[in-house]
Amino acid sequence: MMLGADAVEVIAAAVVADMEARGLAVVGPDRSRPFGVAELMEETMLSDSAVRRMVEAGVFSRVAHTAKVLVTVESVRRWQGGAK
Repeated sequence: MMLGADAVEVIAAAVVADMEARGLAVVGPDRSRPFGVAELMEETMLSDSAVRRMVEAGVFSRVAHTAKVLVTVESVRRWQGGAK
């Protein structure tokens, strides 16, 4: 028997909630500030050049009007979730 994606999502959320209630897992707050290149490298395990290529290709959205390369949290989470 194979579970659908919706069922897996519900089960996973219930398992995490149970683990938190038992003190077996701690879920930290989601990040709200943009990622710098070094932080993004650490978060994704990608190299500096890979991160910069993905920003240039539009995979990661760059924060506008900044000299420093800053990447939006939303675009990183989208990529981590498997979006192309």
